[in-house]
Amino acid sequence: MKGVSDSTILELIELIYEAALDPQRWTTFTERFATAVGAREVFFLVHDYQNNCGNIAMHVNVDPFFREAYDKHYASLNEWVKRGKRLFTPGRVVASQMAISDAELVKTEFYNDYLRAADMRHSLGGILSNDESTVSALGANRPPSRVEFGRHEIALLSTLMPHLQRAIQVHNRISRLEGNLRATSDALDAFPIGVLLLDDSGSVVLMNRKAERLVSRNEGLKVTPDGLSAAIGRENVLLRQMITRASYKTDRAPILSGGTMTISRPSLKRPLALLITPVVSNFAVLGSDRAAVVVFVSDPDDQVEPDARVVRQILGLTPTEARLAAAIMQGKSLEVVSEELNMSIKTARTHLKRIFSKTGTNRQAELVRLLLNSVASLRVSPDDES
Repeated sequence: MKGVSDSTILELIELIYEAALDPQRWTTFTERFATAVGAREVFFLVHDYQNNCGNIAMHVNVDPFFREAYDKHYASLNEWVKRGKRLFTPGRVVASQMAISDAELVKTEFYNDYLRAADMRHSLGGILSNDESTVSALGANRPPSRVEFGRHEIALLSTLMPHLQRAIQVHNRISRLEGNLRATSDALDAFPIGVLLLDDSGSVVLMNRKAERLVSRNEGLKVTPDGLSAAIGRENVLLRQMITRASYKTDRAPILSGGTMTISRPSLKRPLALLITPVVSNFAVLGSDRAAVVVFVSDPDDQVEPDARVVRQILGLTPTEARLAAAIMQGKSLEVVSEELNMSIKTARTHLKRIFSKTGTNRQAELVRLLLNSVASLRVSPDDES
């Protein structure tokens, strides 16, 4: 096989960096690379030497039957991986004949039980990483009817290797940041109050579900092209001033400012309460380094809806006691709770005394304070209430 053109190399490099940002593009790259090196199948492979197992990922033209068979069993028998371990330095390209001769390969169980059935004989691998216990590589296979991979294919993959390694690093970093973003969003969704992260212009970077519901109700607080805004002019001026002050930073450190305010509601319900404060720590974990201000929004007319299962687990209560404690946490009287739980007021008092004993409290106010200061006020599975 002759060397490929410069335009093909540039196209492959471009596809590599596109794939770093959009994983869907790895398929396009592997297809184009397969054509460039004359391979039937191309794949990314990870092998764990410590546990002697491996798997094939992001592949093109790998038969699903043989991929599953490899992942479940034949990875442990892969002679190319076992014999070539000494050659697998990051960035190096290794052809299968460099690890084991063709004459030796055809005598192995790996060849006779797996490669021959899959109609494969020759392999080419570019080592992306190797930490002694785990190696990852870009691999390409050819059938017995083709010649082994030679210097032209090795040269092409060697040219691509630095770009592949950088792209994989970028891809992994983005994946970690996206994972952190999802985890952070899930954590914020558990908050019983609204949380909004804003950039230094007041535009919303991230909202939890509670904040989304408060904004969607259009009761005094809204998100506009200009950022987070209040419906009433004088309140909006004050809100924007607080956001600007909270986002202002010197060259050395943020100026700790912000403040609290209320937002009137057209429904004449009690106003929303806002706390505006700077983001002091690095919020890159959220997948964005633009977050400059955090706004906490509380609706005094919302009731905390504790999960009785959580109350039961953290306080060691029975299911009935947990339901009663959760209802009291919402500010309901013992009479109302007894009716809701279909029990007499005498039985409710008996359960309440047991709750006091188990929690070390003596009054309902103490019990409510204990619950509000615990994780019971967090929502384990945020609802979709609008």
